[in-house]
Amino acid sequence: MLLGGVGSIWSPVMTTFGYSLLGIAFIWFAVIYLRALLARNKVSKLGVRVPRASLSAWYASWIFFLAFGFSLVFGLDPLSLAALHLLFLAFVTNLVYGVGYMLFPLLLRRKTLSETLAMAQVVAAILGAFLMVFAFLGMLSPYTYRMFTLLGIGGTLAAISAIATPKLMEQFPVLHPSKSFSSLLQSCALSEHYAVMKNHQTQNRESRTSDSRRGRGSYPL
Repeated sequence: MLLGGVGSIWSPVMTTFGYSLLGIAFIWFAVIYLRALLARNKVSKLGVRVPRASLSAWYASWIFFLAFGFSLVFGLDPLSLAALHLLFLAFVTNLVYGVGYMLFPLLLRRKTLSETLAMAQVVAAILGAFLMVFAFLGMLSPYTYRMFTLLGIGGTLAAISAIATPKLMEQFPVLHPSKSFSSLLQSCALSEHYAVMKNHQTQNRESRTSDSRRGRGSYPL
């Protein structure tokens, strides 16, 4: 991080090298945690069964973090939309879901409303994050216009997942104050989805206008 910050002032080569080192460190951490997940048993030493939703969310989050590390090594701008969504929406959000489904039932001695619905919520979050990251990466290629559909689907799944979270945890009274945070996540997801769709419509309109102007242009003699 220090090399990346200093390099932005002195040398782009130093910036690239610093981000690559940071990416290698992230890859190392992700591999350590993935190996720990693979090595553990379904029942911990305390005799507590880890929910499938938590395991799935943890596996997905660290796989996303591994991908984020590789993206830095291969030169993806860490401030690009793809990198930011890979870090915060894909890694952090799924990590929080996994901890929540494991920690709150254990502390409050209550089961989750439905393990099947919890699993569906986590799957929606994972697919939504993957599609959004893939779409943002695709926008760096010549196939930008084909990515908006995937981006819309991913944003919708992520929003549905955020909306479903407080519903699945309504039986935990201590979580009621966190509904405001969940509402904020929902608003951000829906706002981003709306903004992306409006941007897509604007670009399509500009493209059609440009094509019509070229069609009315004069031809060389």
